[in-house]
Amino acid sequence: MLSALMASGLYAQQSLAQSSLEGSQIESVVVNGQSRTQELSKVPMAIQVISKEQLHALAANNLADLNVYVPSLMIDAHQPTQPKVTLRGLSNQDFLIGTDSPVGIYVDGVYSGKTGGALLNFHDVKRIEILKGPQGTLFGRNTAGGAISILTNEPHANAETSALIRLGNHGLRHSQVVLNRALSDDWALRFSSVTQQSRGALRDSQSGEAYGGDHSWGTRLALRWQGSASSRMILSWEHENLDQRARAIMGLGGGNPQSYLNPLIAPISTDVPDNREARQFNGVNLRIQHLSPWGDLSSNTSYRHFTTSTKEDSDGTTDIATALATYNRDRNTTWQQEFKINGKTNTVDWVAGVSFFDEKANQTSEASTTTTSLDTLFKNLSGGQLFPFGQITGVARQFGLSNINLLGLPWQESMFNVLHSRATAIYGDAIFPVSSATNLSFGLRYSQDEKQYSWRYPQRVAKAADAQLTTLNALGFFKDPKLAGLYYGIPSLGFSGVANNLPIVAGEATRETPLLVEKKWTDFSPRFVIDHQLNTDTMIFSSLTKGYQAGGFSGFNSNGSYAPETAVNLELGVKGQLPSLGLRYDASLFKFRFKNLQSLELVGIGSDGFPKYVTQSSDRNATGVDLHVQWQFSPSLRFYSNSEYIDLRYDSYTSNTGIQLDNQAVGTPSLSSAAGLDYTWSGAHGRWHAVLQAAYVSKVRCNQDTVLKTDCLRTPTFAVGTSQTRFDARLGWQSALTSLGGQWSLGLVVNNLFDKQYVAFVENVITRPFGIAYGGRTAPRKLMLEASVKF
Repeated sequence: MLSALMASGLYAQQSLAQSSLEGSQIESVVVNGQSRTQELSKVPMAIQVISKEQLHALAANNLADLNVYVPSLMIDAHQPTQPKVTLRGLSNQDFLIGTDSPVGIYVDGVYSGKTGGALLNFHDVKRIEILKGPQGTLFGRNTAGGAISILTNEPHANAETSALIRLGNHGLRHSQVVLNRALSDDWALRFSSVTQQSRGALRDSQSGEAYGGDHSWGTRLALRWQGSASSRMILSWEHENLDQRARAIMGLGGGNPQSYLNPLIAPISTDVPDNREARQFNGVNLRIQHLSPWGDLSSNTSYRHFTTSTKEDSDGTTDIATALATYNRDRNTTWQQEFKINGKTNTVDWVAGVSFFDEKANQTSEASTTTTSLDTLFKNLSGGQLFPFGQITGVARQFGLSNINLLGLPWQESMFNVLHSRATAIYGDAIFPVSSATNLSFGLRYSQDEKQYSWRYPQRVAKAADAQLTTLNALGFFKDPKLAGLYYGIPSLGFSGVANNLPIVAGEATRETPLLVEKKWTDFSPRFVIDHQLNTDTMIFSSLTKGYQAGGFSGFNSNGSYAPETAVNLELGVKGQLPSLGLRYDASLFKFRFKNLQSLELVGIGSDGFPKYVTQSSDRNATGVDLHVQWQFSPSLRFYSNSEYIDLRYDSYTSNTGIQLDNQAVGTPSLSSAAGLDYTWSGAHGRWHAVLQAAYVSKVRCNQDTVLKTDCLRTPTFAVGTSQTRFDARLGWQSALTSLGGQWSLGLVVNNLFDKQYVAFVENVITRPFGIAYGGRTAPRKLMLEASVKF
């Protein structure tokens, strides 16, 4: 996933530009984290930046490829159309459309949501800014845990052409092309394309088909008009197509978890030949900016639309007695508009704006199983006494009805959810220079959110089984009271709804007419910041900020809703450098309290044998430290280290298992750290570059509740939630400028150098009804050869 080259670039406040490797000069870095263009070393907040050069060097294809090397940022991308983003231990566990993530992802200022459009491949990215802690004032809703801002390159007047190709093991083929041209004095065009393909490292034990691979491509086209020195417009269109096999899962067997197969060596077996995960995405963005003596006015208009579909095996076996496949389809359209104005005088640096957001989303979730599987379910629940389809078939055969066979017939249940969300906000922020060395900042945002949500659970579809049951009923077969009891119970069997790979009971067998609910929430999100320049090279700061996430709805429970989330964060920090030593550092101490963190919790298996989920929320508090250091020992050798320690705990909370968890650890690893060495030298008519980097994440912090669940599962052969280490290496060479003005580059990249793999997850949600569990593992070692050219 990561090449680890210039991994210190994950923290721009500690990074050097490529050219600065010639000396110990520390380059300045410009960011927009406070809705203003500022030098990063002067921004009083915990903000980390990844430049376009560093993204290329890291061989990162999307945000998930930054896992481990950005302390506290974790992105679960096993299902790329349903990613889970975690920052400082905060994430959203409900993957349906009724809620959002507390960590907002933005592309050129446009909110990307949490579902199918949130985890797109990097496309001609200029830099990425990761803002830790609540960002409610400047970024608005859904940033109670932080914000990730992705900024793309703009068209410019200079001709530019570049191409890159990467080839690796497991059939990896990656390519990038960028073309920039001036069309006239006022107009410029920029085109880019990205393709990512691999067959994957895993094989189905039955069919031999490959799993764990990628198959996506995308293009981006941007047109820039520069009418004058004070006015410009950028119109961009982006398209991405993803079509690949769904995630691979390994059947682990059932019964006592201590006898589960090890996911690291368990075979893959699937009986869903058409399992796929696909996405079609299109986005259009229009940005207009006008500069004037009294303020800079900008408008950002965006339209985004995507459709996704995921069909996957959800039992990890080819046994018809436990067959379960799930199918999830999303259709999402958003429109966003923001007007913003910036101004600066001798007494105040200010920004104000208003934004509008409209989203329409439809989600269909289906579970497909068989009557034989349902018999397995009822056998497990009744101690082997009840298996209606097999029992009816056996009795029918005794009466000479040899054409009756209710086993092995398809059975499907569906759930339909529709969301219409609207949000309006007005905000302002001002920086007041109290003295030549001290600034005081104050900001406030008012937000109003409205959401409409509907639930519909139609009757299950089992045409073949129903046809035979109807025939038997017409023959008077069910006049016997015992058989009648079996017959009239069958229509209520099965799943009342399903999402992704989790069968659930929504509290009612069917709902043919949609239930529509509408709610509204409002919020004020302030921020207070004071920063003081101790000297030219050292700044200290303190901030108190609030973040907000609107309430939402649970797709699993009719009329189930979430209260809004709020987070308050106190941060004390220092940013400094010792230019004579080539040393740059920054550290911050933070403490936050998060209220009403929305999540979907598994209550357990009910008397009917089906997993039951409820909407839950919890209050949490955390104390932590971020520390980043970069040391340029010499013009050729650099060391870097990036770490975060966090102690995240519940306030007062009772889990769905009935365990009191007051002041117990939530589960977030307490320590994540990365360090590396970067060495350059001249040779072979060019410049060589070698990097070795290591990363470490401590084990999941177990509590009384997680010990009962798979988050902290320990067995004789494997464990879930253990500490993880990672090593990456790269050797690269870049030519001197050719006579044509171009440069060639070659590189060898090894990700996960020692081929360390870990158990990524174990899911036992269907263990009681079907008697099995399944799991997954992290990616193996990746080897890549890279070649690129730029003119």
